[in-house]
Amino acid sequence: MDEKKKIDLLSELIQVKSVNGDEKDVAKIIKRELDDARIANEILPFGENRANLLQHLVKVIRY
Repeated sequence: MDEKKKIDLLSELIQVKSVNGDEKDVAKIIKRELDDARIANEILPFGENRANLLQHLVKVIRY
């Protein structure tokens, strides 16, 4: 990810209301970036606007 993209992403995240109990929109933004990078992930919702983002790690063994 280039520097401009990093700054744009951080700026987008900072603008989102994300106090405790209202973090689902942040999870959606991060999910979009993980999807673009083809990294397995899923949002686990709970409550009205709450969510956890789970990233699936895969160990790659190279011989």
